[in-house]
Amino acid sequence: MQAAGAHRSRPKLTLQYPDLCAGWVAGGTLVSGFAGTGKIPVHVGPHAPSVDSDDPLGWHTFDLLPPHGMRRRRRLDVWREGEIAAVECFFRDSHVDDDGVETIVHEYTVHATGDPATRRFLSCEADIGALPWPECPAAAASATRLAGEAAEGLRGRVRDTFVGPSTCTHLNDTLRSLEDVMALLERVDDAQEQVRTRPTGGLAS
Repeated sequence: MQAAGAHRSRPKLTLQYPDLCAGWVAGGTLVSGFAGTGKIPVHVGPHAPSVDSDDPLGWHTFDLLPPHGMRRRRRLDVWREGEIAAVECFFRDSHVDDDGVETIVHEYTVHATGDPATRRFLSCEADIGALPWPECPAAAASATRLAGEAAEGLRGRVRDTFVGPSTCTHLNDTLRSLEDVMALLERVDDAQEQVRTRPTGGLAS
């Protein structure tokens, strides 16, 4: 029990801390709210529209989330545009409330290009879908730092160097997944070669 008149200390941050990322920037909305109340501010994002598309292979099936459930969706598409690898990576974290309404917590779509010959990225940019705090969008510019980076070892380099309030931990998670782009492109090339060399069949005259 707490003695009468004793001071109760506020909970301390552990995994999260000021200047961890753009959303946790010192003096920002989230950190200031925590400092003032001892509680993390509550943010409710926009309604989460369906991610279904006309591509039957675009997504696997999802079970319905229960109240207070959360889900992370990620889609990584890779294709060739001439001699260039084109990339689109979609990322969404969502939450379901008491009434079964699913809302977006974080959402990005990353577009990138790469050179298969050098296995390096030529360009990268992040489009913002929905983010929880006013300071978060500033982190989108960090995606451009992938230009010139090698795909091999990207996960470790992003983890080690994409740090601080100019970055977003959720965007970093998306960028790390791009290490697989060149390996996926090889699978695309192999499949196209199999189609090209497949016998056409038919009856001999």
